[in-house]
Amino acid sequence: LLFCGQNDGSVYFRANGETVAQSTSGSGNRRLCVNDPSGEKSDWAVAEIITWDRALSLDEIIEAEAHLSDKFSLAPTPEPTVSSVPTASAVPTTFHPTMLPTYSFGKAYAHYTYDSWDASTNTWYDTSGNDFHSNVATGTVAAVSETASGGLNYLSGGTSDSICLSDSYIIASTFTICSLSKYTSTDNRNRII
Repeated sequence: LLFCGQNDGSVYFRANGETVAQSTSGSGNRRLCVNDPSGEKSDWAVAEIITWDRALSLDEIIEAEAHLSDKFSLAPTPEPTVSSVPTASAVPTTFHPTMLPTYSFGKAYAHYTYDSWDASTNTWYDTSGNDFHSNVATGTVAAVSETASGGLNYLSGGTSDSICLSDSYIIASTFTICSLSKYTSTDNRNRII
C-alpha cells in the first residue's frame, strides 16, 4: 500500500495514488511506531516511511507518490498468501546513508528506508539529517530482499515485532506522511503504521 496522509490544508488521505478520503482535522505532535506495541497488531512489511513538518500540496503529494512508485517499480500485486511469504535475509547489516533527492516537495522531516536499517544494532536510521533514529525495536525485525525475483526490499515482522521511530515527535504538529507497506499474511491484518 502506497499511503500518503496529512492533517492540514486540504487534508488528503491517498492510497495507491487515489484520494480515498478528505478530512478537516488530524492530530500531530506524535511519535510513530511500526506495529505499535500498544495497539493493533499485524504481520507486516515496510519498505519506506517519509514525513514532512508541513502539509504538502496535492501536486507535491503526487510527486512524492511518483518518486516512491518509480523507486519501487510499483505495479498491482495479488494479495499475499502464507505460502508466498519470502524468507528473511541478513542484509543490510550496517547503515550507509543515502539522502532523498531534492524534489519540489522539499526536504523530509524524517525518512526511513530499507537501506537505513542496521541489523547489528536494531536501529532504523533517519536519513533526513534530523537524527530521528529509531530507539526501540522489539522482537525479530527482518530485512527481506525480494529483488532477485523482481520484488521489493523491506523490513518485516510479525505481531510481536515493532519499531518505534525516535522519542521525538516525527509526526509534527502539521504534517504529511507517505509510506509503502504491506501485509505479509492473510491473518493479523490491522494497522501497520
